[in-house]
Amino acid sequence: MSDPSGDISFLTSDPRVLGAVVAGVATLAVFTVSKVYDVWVTAKVKRDSKRRLINAIYTEIGHNKEELIKAVEKSPSTAALMRALAEDDRRTVHMVYARNMRFFEDLKSELHVLPSALLGHTVKFYNCLESVYAQMDGFERDSFKTMTPGGKRATMENLIDKMLEATALAGIARSQFEAHFTHLRNSN
Repeated sequence: MSDPSGDISFLTSDPRVLGAVVAGVATLAVFTVSKVYDVWVTAKVKRDSKRRLINAIYTEIGHNKEELIKAVEKSPSTAALMRALAEDDRRTVHMVYARNMRFFEDLKSELHVLPSALLGHTVKFYNCLESVYAQMDGFERDSFKTMTPGGKRATMENLIDKMLEATALAGIARSQFEAHFTHLRNSN
């Protein structure tokens, strides 16, 4: 049987063998450190990307909520609109609302990073926002122009109700964002 101390002395006494062992260990160390660094950088990029997505959607929902509130507050009463339409049948209803869906539309493929409950509230809000926008577009259609006064009144009241619903859904979605992501709680 061979002497273990003799085997080790062979490794340390021959500089070529010692150099090969040191080079191998160094290569393995550099490889391991580079892989750990790559994993860390990838994780950081993903975290930063997720945070930007969260901030963008949260801010966009807030902006839309503010715009909806302004639009509802500046809207004349349904009775005033009905009087104006009765005075001149060529008049049409025109409502201005600055809808913003850029981040939601552009980042749809990234929304999977949101918790399920939060994703549900976010999608409900944006679906309601689409409904508001579609109803506003409807004022320009011939079908609205030929409606009975009662039909026009019901359509306008439904729009205001939908805008108020979207405002409430925005509040719920933003509250959910704040509950899940602490950095948003004091950003208002």
